[in-house]
Amino acid sequence: MQITPKIFFSEDLSKRSYVYFFINQKRVRIYQGAQFGKSCSPNLKKTAKSRLRELILLEDIVIAELKKGWLLGQKRWLIGEVLKSMLAELNSSSYSKKYIRDTTIVSQEFMEYARVLDILNMEVDVITTSTVESFLSRFDSSSAYYAIKRRTLSAVFNKIVQRGIMKTNPVKGTSSRRVEAVHNQSFSEKQLDGCLEAVREASDNLYLCVLFVYCMLLRPHKEVRLLTRGNFNDDLTILTLSGDQNKSKRIRSIPVPDNIRKILLSIGVQVLSDQVNIFTSDFKPLNEFYFSTCWARVKTKLVRKGIITPNHTLYSFRHSAICSVFKRDKDLHLVQRLCSHQSMMTSLKYLRSLGMEQVGTLDELPQLKR
Repeated sequence: MQITPKIFFSEDLSKRSYVYFFINQKRVRIYQGAQFGKSCSPNLKKTAKSRLRELILLEDIVIAELKKGWLLGQKRWLIGEVLKSMLAELNSSSYSKKYIRDTTIVSQEFMEYARVLDILNMEVDVITTSTVESFLSRFDSSSAYYAIKRRTLSAVFNKIVQRGIMKTNPVKGTSSRRVEAVHNQSFSEKQLDGCLEAVREASDNLYLCVLFVYCMLLRPHKEVRLLTRGNFNDDLTILTLSGDQNKSKRIRSIPVPDNIRKILLSIGVQVLSDQVNIFTSDFKPLNEFYFSTCWARVKTKLVRKGIITPNHTLYSFRHSAICSVFKRDKDLHLVQRLCSHQSMMTSLKYLRSLGMEQVGTLDELPQLKR
C-alpha cells in the first residue's frame, strides 16, 4: 500500500501546521517528531519561514519511519533499545557471572555490528538469518570460537522471542560448526598419577580441591571453593549442598571418602563455626580465580615435561572420574545420578563429548552363526 505524506502549512501562525497522510481512507496527522524519538516541533517556531523548514524536516522523518514499517499506534521494537533492555534485565538476574559476561559481550558486539550496518535504530524484524550469518563470520577463526558465539547469541534471541518481540530466532537458521571435543580432556591413568603428585607438592589447598573434584565429582570454582563447615555433618562423613550451592539447583548429599575426611580432620575443620570457609578458616572464601591460578602454575610445568597436554584443565579431574565410573559399570543412570544431571540426555552428551561412544566389548557386537 502506497502512503504519501504531505504538508499542511499556513502562514497564519495561529493555525497549527502538520504532516498528514491517508491510511484506510482515514487521515493521520503528525504534529511533531517526539513519537519517533526525534526533536522536531514545527509549531513552536515563531516565523513562517522557520516553521516551513521544520515541517519539511518532519515530512522527511515521517517518510523514513514509514519505510521502516511504522504505522500509527504500533509499538516499535528497535534493535538497540531491545538489546539494551535485555542486558539490563540480565545484569539483575541470578545467572552465573560467566553467563552474564559472555552474553553481555556478544550483545555489545552485535549492537556495534548493527551500528556499522546502520540498522541499530531499526525494528528488530530487519534482522535476518543472513545478517546473523555475516556477523558470526567474524568469529570463524576456530570452530569452537564460532560455536560459542553462535550459542550465546542464540540464547539472547531466544529470550527476545519468548517475550513476543520477534516471531522466530534468526540464529537458528545459521550454519553450525562441528566442534571436536578436545578441551577438558580426561587423563589417562599415568597422567592422573603424575598430576596428583605434582598438585600435592605444589599446594595443599589445590590438592584438597582436586580430591573433592575427582572423588566426589564437585565443580571446583563454586561448589568446592565456597565450602564451609556447615556443609558437613558433625563427624565429617556426609557433605550436603543446598540448591543454591550447586549447578543442579537440587539438594545433594554425598558421602565423604576417608582420604578427604582425614585431611579435613588434620586441618581442624571439625572445630570451625558453620559459616567459616574450610580453605581460609575465615568467613571470607578464596577469590574466584584462586584454584585456576594454582592449577595454571602446575599445568605449565606438566605440559613442559610432556606429561599432559594444553587441553587438560582442572575440570579434567572430574571428567576422568566420570569416564572411570562409566568404564567400570556401563551404567548411564549411575552417571546421571552422580553428576546430578537434570536428564539422561545431558549425561549422554557429556560422555559423547569425552569420546565415550565406543562399544565396550566384543560381546556387544552382532555375531554371525556359522
